[in-house]
Amino acid sequence: GAEAGGASVNDAPAVYGDGAPVDPNEPTYCVCKRVSFGEMIACENEDCAIEWFHFACVGLSSDATHKGKWYCETCKAELRKKKKEEEKKQKEKEKAKGGG
Repeated sequence: GAEAGGASVNDAPAVYGDGAPVDPNEPTYCVCKRVSFGEMIACENEDCAIEWFHFACVGLSSDATHKGKWYCETCKAELRKKKKEEEKKQKEKEKAKGGG
């Protein structure tokens, strides 16, 4: 039988769920790699690869009030790792000081 033509997804302009065409020059954000829309929050890590996130994508509700700093999951994991490493170094320093 005849097989369907292998038209690639790239042949059509990108469109989001609401049918609005996407400007290829518009920067994308968030884990979803989509453009800025709705309410967004910034990750407090200056080195965050993504920086801006849509509330819905990171499980925040628009009525949520954010006190203090907010970090994305990737940066949170990195911070935990760094903190553990620093605690380990600190313990080693203390051991070196007191073990004479």
